[in-house]
Amino acid sequence: MMGLLNLSVVFSALAVGGTFTLVLAGGHWTAAIVTLLICFLLARLCYRAAVSQASELASLLSVGFDLYRHELLRQMDLDVPTDLAVERDLWRQLTIQLLGITQPDSAPESTSSQAPTDGE
Repeated sequence: MMGLLNLSVVFSALAVGGTFTLVLAGGHWTAAIVTLLICFLLARLCYRAAVSQASELASLLSVGFDLYRHELLRQMDLDVPTDLAVERDLWRQLTIQLLGITQPDSAPESTSSQAPTDGE
């Protein structure tokens, strides 16, 4: 995957550099356009292949995580929930905790922050 991404960057640089060089070397416009198109096509193909591999890897990681989720909870010294709704809430809380997302506070009290109305 990383190799394909690197190839995509190399082909993109080659397209720009090759086109620029061919134009400056005597106005070889046909060769410059062909170089540009072929290199950008190869860069696009490499990029799409890398994205395809990344998608496949994400799917495999998701399946592996789902299969061993109870073992993960045991290794984290947490009780394994028996109810699906409780398990979903537990995983949401763990995700928030591990990602460091701050949860919004409860609704602020509105008595002191309200603007006076016309009747006051």
